[in-house]
Amino acid sequence: MLQRVARRACLTGVLAAALALAGRADGPAPPQTPAAPAPQQAASQAATQASPPAPAPPPGPPAWLEPLWTVKLPGEPVSSPAYDATQSYIPLRDNRLIAVVLETGQVRWTVEAGPPILPVAGDGFVFVAGPRIIEARDRENGSVKWRVALDGTASGPPLWDDGWLLAVTDQGDGLALLARDGAMIWKRALGAPARVAPSLGGDHAYFPLDDGRVVSVALRTGAPIWERSVGGQPSRLLVVGDRVYVGSADNFFYCLDASNGKVHWRWRTGGDVIGLAAVDTKAVYFVSLDNLMRALDRGSGSQRWKVALLTRPTGGPLLFDDTLLLVSGIAADVRAHRTKDGGLAAEFAAPAELAAPPYVTPPGTTGNVLLVVVTREGQVQALGLAPIGHPIQGLPMFVGLPAIEGTRPPEAVRQDPLRHD
Repeated sequence: MLQRVARRACLTGVLAAALALAGRADGPAPPQTPAAPAPQQAASQAATQASPPAPAPPPGPPAWLEPLWTVKLPGEPVSSPAYDATQSYIPLRDNRLIAVVLETGQVRWTVEAGPPILPVAGDGFVFVAGPRIIEARDRENGSVKWRVALDGTASGPPLWDDGWLLAVTDQGDGLALLARDGAMIWKRALGAPARVAPSLGGDHAYFPLDDGRVVSVALRTGAPIWERSVGGQPSRLLVVGDRVYVGSADNFFYCLDASNGKVHWRWRTGGDVIGLAAVDTKAVYFVSLDNLMRALDRGSGSQRWKVALLTRPTGGPLLFDDTLLLVSGIAADVRAHRTKDGGLAAEFAAPAELAAPPYVTPPGTTGNVLLVVVTREGQVQALGLAPIGHPIQGLPMFVGLPAIEGTRPPEAVRQDPLRHD
């Protein structure tokens, strides 16, 4: 396991280095003094200099990022897939749910799941919210492990996190279930449905409601803690320590206090803020429908940079290896921007228009696979680096990893979500 994680670390390091070679120079090359033109060339050169220089071509598909496998599904996707460490679960328009192994592209199973299908995965299950039900299916074969009847239908995707399953119904009720067996722990009237998934942070659950409120409740009991209006339909919430970052359809991006909902700061944009923000140790990154991506200081909210996007985004930026932000729309193109300044680092094209944003695989789980894309036509494609030993122009040949000394770390202990320590 340690060798596999180290191999992934090496691959991502090679990826970052390769991007540096593929159009990521930190500054212009030093000017060179041209040789004096011959007399007979003077007129031609003067005419050339009078013409505006041709724009530099954009970064092309990076040669080191190549398709590893492509699978054609037996139907078109109807909503975004769910992912766990090693598989993708893709809902199709004909009410089937299909599981694809990320490392190989093998179709592991296909089952009838009924409309609508809003999957999320975790704890060895894929959870499906359908008409008046939530059910858990075994990740190994798709069989139903438990099913819970609801008074309404889930208004948006549920959330799995740390043994909990949270959802909101079209009746405006917030629900908390145990993921392992579907036991209903609490039900709380929130007053509005939610088209985006809830979030979890510490002992709080957070619900971004369609009426423009963000509501925080106690995770274990559902008791209300605070609520805050953000002026428009909220985007997916990002909870980081004592801060909650959320965009809104009122053209603002907000930083809220996680304990009481107080607005620490907000930033005006020229369009709705959409998708889940990304964050690193210094900045928070988000996109809006004025076709801009911005980086703000995590603490003060001051702007570090903004960059115009070449396509209309359909989701938030994806942070990769702490150095790149992947941004995509419906079009087939996916672009990588540098976190330090927003500059375009590279781009590549999926086989067709995208059905959902790309998926960045967790380290040490899927071999060479780094990204997975799903198209509206029903193609699934995995992209990654060439196998170790494949030369990358400008980089040394990597022939293998040294042996890693040490003992295997103990397996993580699964915690009971209701346990009080």
